[in-house]
Amino acid sequence: MKATRTARRTFSCDMRRDVCNGIRKGVRYQYETLPPGGELGFASWTVWRACMACVEDRREEGYRWIRNNYGVDAFHGGEVAFDGRNGSLVGTFGSHLLVLLDGDEKPVQVHPRDAGLVYMVEATA
Repeated sequence: MKATRTARRTFSCDMRRDVCNGIRKGVRYQYETLPPGGELGFASWTVWRACMACVEDRREEGYRWIRNNYGVDAFHGGEVAFDGRNGSLVGTFGSHLLVLLDGDEKPVQVHPRDAGLVYMVEATA
């Protein structure tokens, strides 16, 4: 389970990337927990914590790879249409895009060059 929380104290960021500014008191960060009853015991445990600068950098890295390798205009939050339904890009998974279609709760994996995927890029004047 990934979630976002505001730090009550200072933590180090587990991703430790070049953009890392650590997790300071009052700053939002993302974390993942092991569910109750998991291997570590009966209480839920925080598995990792990452500052939002690292999370954003990591997210952009996936889109950058897809843009460079497939020559498409894929950006986080970009509007797309897939199989006639509108949606938006919410993430990457390996070489695939995660598309959240309007009205759906879970994103679907779509290849960046899928014939049914249309990128709705606004023209810049």
